[in-house]
Amino acid sequence: MVASTAAARINGYLGCNGSVEQLQAEMGALGLSWPSQQQLADHLSSSCSQFRGFTCPAPK
Repeated sequence: MVASTAAARINGYLGCNGSVEQLQAEMGALGLSWPSQQQLADHLSSSCSQFRGFTCPAPK
């Protein structure tokens, strides 16, 4: 899992980076079970809606 691209992508979505549309386009390649796919999509569409376009500034 340490060198897993899929794990990195999932972590990015859990951090509210990406859109529901992007997630739907690559969902099959992430290797998640159906319930996990639904949970990730629900998280992205509900919990992350307030962060759309929001980024954290890099420290100076």
